Amino acid sequence: MLKKIAFWFAAVITAGKFAGLAIMLSNDIERLPVVVYVVCGVVVLLGVILICKRIIRPIKQRDLLVYYGVLAVAALFNLFFMRLSTRIEAVFLDFVVIGTFLDTMLGIAWIAALLRERKYIRVQMHR
Repeated sequence: MLKKIAFWFAAVITAGKFAGLAIMLSNDIERLPVVVYVVCGVVVLLGVILICKRIIRPIKQRDLLVYYGVLAVAALFNLFFMRLSTRIEAVFLDFVVIGTFLDTMLGIAWIAALLRERKYIRVQMHR
């Protein structure tokens, strides 16, 4: 059950990042550095691959762990890169593309929850 919830949460994050990236690239491409767009694109591409895998066959827990790990690292990288490179007046759409510290914390929390669930053995008894 947790894996299903984690997948749908990843799908919503991917859709939101894709929409934000598409709007930013169509309206004001020079607002953020290119590296930020590339890192966000990698997260979106990984999410789309995850969704396509889910359509073809059931996904493994390892796939979700990789996605949430990349999401957390990408958000941290974008935040540090934006801190070091340029100063902007950030709006909501910028934070969708860049990511926030909350993205990192959510990624780490999902990784911890998925790893914790993997440790238990489930026994199904028939009546």
